Amino acid sequence: MNSVYAEKFANGIGIGSDSIALVTAFGAPDTTYFDPTFPPAWVYGYRTEGLTFWLNQAAPPIVFEIHLTAANLSQPSLRRFGLPAMSK
Repeated sequence: MNSVYAEKFANGIGIGSDSIALVTAFGAPDTTYFDPTFPPAWVYGYRTEGLTFWLNQAAPPIVFEIHLTAANLSQPSLRRFGLPAMSK
């Protein structure tokens, strides 16, 4: 399951957070790439946590979309990021 996440995590990261705050809170992403399709965005992937962030091209880049991948979300990850437990 993949869903868009519009709330803030317990550490305050959410839509509108900048890349500096994101990396400070979550650490370096597992993957980072530029997606040129509209709207062009930097994509930061945290595979273990099941999180993907899309950031605009501002300086510094700002988060405008967050996806959660339930198959990758472990209960420790949920607790670490202040998310409620997901039912199966």
